[in-house]
Amino acid sequence: MNDAARDTQEDAAPDAQEDTAPDAQEEWPRVTLRHLRADETNCSRRLAFEMHARSDTSKNRSARAAFELEQRVEADATNAHVELRCAGPADFRTPRELTAEQQAAYDAAAIGYLALFPDAVRHDPELEVWETASAEHRVRWSGRVGIPCRDASDQAHLRRLLLGSRAPQLDRAWLFFAALRTEGWAEEVVVDVGSLLVADRLDPIMITPAVRDDARRWSAAQVARARDRVAHPMPRMGRDCLGCPCVAGCKAHDG
Repeated sequence: MNDAARDTQEDAAPDAQEDTAPDAQEEWPRVTLRHLRADETNCSRRLAFEMHARSDTSKNRSARAAFELEQRVEADATNAHVELRCAGPADFRTPRELTAEQQAAYDAAAIGYLALFPDAVRHDPELEVWETASAEHRVRWSGRVGIPCRDASDQAHLRRLLLGSRAPQLDRAWLFFAALRTEGWAEEVVVDVGSLLVADRLDPIMITPAVRDDARRWSAAQVARARDRVAHPMPRMGRDCLGCPCVAGCKAHDG
């Protein structure tokens, strides 16, 4: 390398490092599963708000009992696996602050978890709960994808716990989002999906490097489309109003 080329490379290096430093990553837009799935029926005002919000928009969710209950069960299951061991009934104590109906659902979900996931695992906090930064796309993949854990052989697992009817088949968008969220955490990840209230579990699905490569290619086009949608956000009343953190003052919603 000649002196001129070396000087150019050295001059450019600080900027490149600054672009990918943790502080700089805070300025990158958030991209959620909603953004990757978005089509013309989605409200671009909500997409824009969630993409450029400085704080975690998940904290602004409407109070929805099902969401809160699901997160409570997941939190207790996570705590049960702080060490490599199986969960037991003592790990799921009925929350007395919940309503009688919610307590019954919690107890049923706990029974379902113990039936579906009897094996010993250890929660792995190395995977961030909410976000994974992508230097390739200059975005932060934002959203929960399940309980990150490892078994006795150190194999990485994601346990996705659902409260509902039969466990749904994973669509491509969710699988790719999980692949993007787990990049840098584990090369291969076993995804376990269980619907706790009916004790129904899908066959495990593997996230491999090939799946992650497909996810990166697919997400590049989806992120570009989402950015185009939010460049000129227009409110649209519909399904996105449910749980929207910016519904207050929305002209389309207030009519």
